Amino acid sequence: MLAIAAGSSIAGCVSPGAAALDRLHTDLERIQETPPTEHVDVGASIDPRLLVGLTRSQIIAWLGATTECSLPDLRPGERACESYDFFRLPSGWVGGGTVLEIFYDGYGQVARARWIVTI
Repeated sequence: MLAIAAGSSIAGCVSPGAAALDRLHTDLERIQETPPTEHVDVGASIDPRLLVGLTRSQIIAWLGATTECSLPDLRPGERACESYDFFRLPSGWVGGGTVLEIFYDGYGQVARARWIVTI
């Protein structure tokens, strides 16, 4: 948390990847702060290409734990896919929302990332 706050205050000195992680972290906080009875979907707020080259440990340090992609679409050289939900549905609702999928290579670096919308 402290690294995020420090990076945010001097945005001009932060790499594009770190700035993207900071924005995603803020989006996830907004979801957590929304009352559980309300629907929230923050949408695709960053260009996911900004995450390429970051490590899995950097992603988890800024965004928290992930889940495995439900239907990973792995390309040659990619070893894993994890995702973050950028939406939350109230209890009893049916539907989906915006999801960020992150694909890692064999070295634990982001090979690609993309936004999808589940239904």
